Amino acid sequence: MRSPLRLPMRAAALGMPPRTLAARRPSAGLVRRLVLVPLLGLAVLMGVAACGSSGAATPAPTGVKEITVTIAARKVTPPPGRVDVAKGQTVRITVTSDVADFAHVHGYDKGTDLKPGTPATIEFVADQSGLFEAETHGQELQLFQLLVR
Repeated sequence: MRSPLRLPMRAAALGMPPRTLAARRPSAGLVRRLVLVPLLGLAVLMGVAACGSSGAATPAPTGVKEITVTIAARKVTPPPGRVDVAKGQTVRITVTSDVADFAHVHGYDKGTDLKPGTPATIEFVADQSGLFEAETHGQELQLFQLLVR
């Protein structure tokens, strides 16, 4: 706390009565409002910009992701690997096997019966993000991993 003598001494040095100098000081509440309100407004604007909310929905990816797999003598071609697709994109998987089996995409619960030498198709919209395995049930072969992001 300030000494009562300091205020009158400063005021006298400036040629003002003591109350005039004290009255010219902004209150702590005013200073807080002058500093905090603009900062709060800036923080809100930055938050809205960071969210990227323009009000428009993100458009679904166009095109169909074609994945073709062949199984011969228990060998998967192309070799099992990871296939990337965009969330919302249509995926069309075509599997041709030399033996009867069932091809299945886990997580999406989509599948089809495989007849020897006949291409079979699984088609769906990749509307769930994550990593999903595609495999056969009879021969228990991994066809690929589907990465949806």
